[in-house]
Amino acid sequence: MTRSFAVLLDFKVLEHFLQVNEELLIFLLKRFKVIYFINLPNNKVNLKKTTLIKKFGNIKFLDPENLGEFEKIIRDNKFLIKNNIGTDLRCFKILRILKKYNVPQVVISNIGFLTDSLRGSKNEVFNSFLYYFKKVIIHRFYILLTVLNIMPKIDIRFVSSKLQKKYFYDNKKKVINKLLFSQHFSVYKELILINSRSFDIFKKPKSVLKRNLIVFLDIKADHSTNLTLDGKVIKKNKDIFYSNLNNFLTWIKKELKSSLVICTHPFYNLKERKKIYKKFRVIQGKTKNYINKCNLVIFFHSSAITEAFFLKKNIINLETKIIGKHWQHSSNLYPKYAGIPKINIDSVNSYDKLDIKKIIKIKNKKYFDFRKNFLIPDGSTSGFYKIYKTLKKNYLVN
Repeated sequence: MTRSFAVLLDFKVLEHFLQVNEELLIFLLKRFKVIYFINLPNNKVNLKKTTLIKKFGNIKFLDPENLGEFEKIIRDNKFLIKNNIGTDLRCFKILRILKKYNVPQVVISNIGFLTDSLRGSKNEVFNSFLYYFKKVIIHRFYILLTVLNIMPKIDIRFVSSKLQKKYFYDNKKKVINKLLFSQHFSVYKELILINSRSFDIFKKPKSVLKRNLIVFLDIKADHSTNLTLDGKVIKKNKDIFYSNLNNFLTWIKKELKSSLVICTHPFYNLKERKKIYKKFRVIQGKTKNYINKCNLVIFFHSSAITEAFFLKKNIINLETKIIGKHWQHSSNLYPKYAGIPKINIDSVNSYDKLDIKKIIKIKNKKYFDFRKNFLIPDGSTSGFYKIYKTLKKNYLVN
């Protein structure tokens, strides 16, 4: 039985999804007849469909008005679904329909970045609990429902992390899985290791290095997750944080005698970001290009940093302690696991005497271990091609 490849997601994040996965989608569209995008039922979103079709080619949009129409779409087509909706409670009825019609699902986690674990806040006790309940408790409840064969499992998850794969199969061997459920207590049936997207994006083009260019990967102080967990302290100290950040960016630009570009997120308000960074050039939608040609990347926490690691760029992790524990924890992940230098920006005294030219060149064993374990875990095999071959072989996607 041949199947068509379809991405199930909230159309509110479709444009962001297309930007993040642009290279993979173009690769697959050269090999599949069509890729479908299925919206959540009754989820009205204004899309520039003609523009998107012109850019990507043979893509089609399915926009069900209600749950019944969604079920008809699933019943009348033979899809392999790329699940991009997760296991949120609001999606349980949708996922039950996939279970009803035995629709296989895959997840592609090929960025290779370190995810930040949840850190509760004394400043927002109720919000922290509510966030934990939604993100952790509901997910574990969903796993239980898959074990009880009430909800569907994900057939394959493609990952770029050796540690994730090791944890998955170590967990599979635990006694509780064998005694209580006689199956793996996980939402996934199988994990397949692949090289990260950076491998396919940057393996051929040569990096055009500009030694006098610094890239800062922008992140909002009041990012939704941070605001939920540390809203009070963020609202109190946000202006101080941005003042400290601008002071640091001005200092490092002067010390290294370099130009500095701020790469901001596609979902951020560009005019707003330009007001915050009045002294600097702020760009949107060209992060990969600027990382490719810069000498130094500085950031707090961003998935885009994986491209810098793959290209062996000089990297500095910034830290602040004035806008909450969750932010502080996230800023410590890469120094801890990838061994990159960290600089606190809360006071000029913490960095103005540093030998920054020496610090930026630090690349220890952890740095290269991170590249090997999270970005290039599968030798010289194309991650994009391995995804394609697996979908073609296992599900006869055409």
